Amino acid sequence: MPAPLKPSFIETIHHDIYETINPRTTLANKARGKTILITGAGRGIGRAAAIAFAHAGADRLILTARTASQLDATANEVKAVSNEVEIMKIQTDMTNESQVDTLFRAIQAIDQYDEENIIRTTEYNQQHYDMIDISLDLFNCHHQYCLSW
Repeated sequence: MPAPLKPSFIETIHHDIYETINPRTTLANKARGKTILITGAGRGIGRAAAIAFAHAGADRLILTARTASQLDATANEVKAVSNEVEIMKIQTDMTNESQVDTLFRAIQAIDQYDEENIIRTTEYNQQHYDMIDISLDLFNCHHQYCLSW
């Protein structure tokens, strides 16, 4: 490994996953029995979250993204990690109110719905809302706040 150009307070530079941050061991079974909603699952942090929750043993992932091809790619990566996870792909533009409404209706239609079974990924503060009860206006408020970061 090349030496750093400047003096650094970091003793060891890691280029690979090491045990402390390895999702296969640190997340194992942490999401067992859970349904996870991941918005923006087509790429970046959303895609990485989907893969991490597959490692964590989630029963079902609800993946949303703007493009079907990105959803398919993420779903394939998730299936490579775990064939056991059920994947719901819902093409959704989070800035389109009717598409967000369709997303909420799809979540409500889950046969085995249990409010303790949905992990809410759309909140930015200490208040917790059941995904099934949150209004579209409140959801959009939280989503727009997150986009502003």
